[in-house]
Amino acid sequence: MVGYFQYSYFREEHIFFFEYLCIRDPGTRGMVPSEATEEIARFLSENYRPDFTVVFEVARKRAGQREWKPDTKLIRYFKRLGFRSVEFDYRYPVLQSYDGEISYPADLMVRLPQGNHVISAPFSS
Repeated sequence: MVGYFQYSYFREEHIFFFEYLCIRDPGTRGMVPSEATEEIARFLSENYRPDFTVVFEVARKRAGQREWKPDTKLIRYFKRLGFRSVEFDYRYPVLQSYDGEISYPADLMVRLPQGNHVISAPFSS
């Protein structure tokens, strides 16, 4: 198995933001839960306190000059792993400096602890 995994941990919110998750398992075909995803889950549970939230983005695919479509295949895969899409107008920043867009649309995926389904955000006045 070959791969690359990078995440940020926000201690106060107890949230992991998966920035990159690239896995290739020559022994399997297609996108199926793998030993790698199981190993990542084990690592997080052994090294951080329980009941954390995992968040990541699934970049949308260009479907025309100004139109973007969700990557339904990838979204279905992560839903099989217990994630769900968040109805939120999300854009990820461009990391290179060149002429063009400064951000692109993506679907925000989240896996809440203990099977929770409600996301709340603190509001400041």
